[in-house]
Amino acid sequence: MQVLLDDDLGRLTLRRLCLWHLLLAAGRSPVTVGARQTAARLHGHAGRPHVPVYRPRISQHTAGLAELAGRLTVPGPVSAQGVAMVTRMFADGTGPVYRKASADDLGVIIERASAALSA
Repeated sequence: MQVLLDDDLGRLTLRRLCLWHLLLAAGRSPVTVGARQTAARLHGHAGRPHVPVYRPRISQHTAGLAELAGRLTVPGPVSAQGVAMVTRMFADGTGPVYRKASADDLGVIIERASAALSA
């Protein structure tokens, strides 16, 4: 299943729906389900390919990433848009989390996701 999304630059993009989107649409908590899946992946990556993070960039943004994690783990509902932005940030294997050559600014992505989670 695919969905047409409006990205941060005002462009329309066709994307595949991922489990997170389907869980949100069904009213289930993607954080709870995601935690179970993450635990399973940590014990062997569940047969999926693994892309290592670009550590120097991650090191530059530890405070912002920690803030995102804090916003995602507070009790109560969080913004679906913010969750989707964080999911996209970590799901894009060609993005700044994983690739040195990525033109996207990880700091800006983190700020926008954090703002969306605060809304």
